[in-house]
Amino acid sequence: LGQFAGEAGELAAVAGMVADYAAIVPGIIAVSWVLMTVINAALAQLLALRGGQAQRPGAPLAELWLPGWCGPALAIGTLAALVAGGDLAFFAQGLAALLAVPFLMQGLAVVHSLAHRLPARGLALAGFYLVLILFSWPLVVVVVVLGLVEDWAHLRRRLA
Repeated sequence: LGQFAGEAGELAAVAGMVADYAAIVPGIIAVSWVLMTVINAALAQLLALRGGQAQRPGAPLAELWLPGWCGPALAIGTLAALVAGGDLAFFAQGLAALLAVPFLMQGLAVVHSLAHRLPARGLALAGFYLVLILFSWPLVVVVVVLGLVEDWAHLRRRLA
């Protein structure tokens, strides 16, 4: 009987974990879709530029600037994700994750700006992206925070 009680406790723990993950899966899927779209668009633009078929010149990532409403939108989405309950919290968690993507891009713009100051810019960026891929989520959070700091402190203007 004790064995069955232990298994029931394990099943309850697994069910709770599945419910927790189910709340964040839509946000993860949305973020993944947006990032894959951005990466594919950047690769397509690079191929078009190299092949002489680009309709427009490439925009360097280091020159990316976010509109002023992005910061307050992320703050509202994050606050709603933290304080809301039920379906609103479910929606707000996905929205907050999605609204963090522009700040990830802005953080990457800061990294590209810093890399422009280095003699081996390409090597530095390749190393950074390799580390970003290997340490995925912890470093992504750091880059998002860097993008948030850039939004308020204008690091690239100060470094220019």
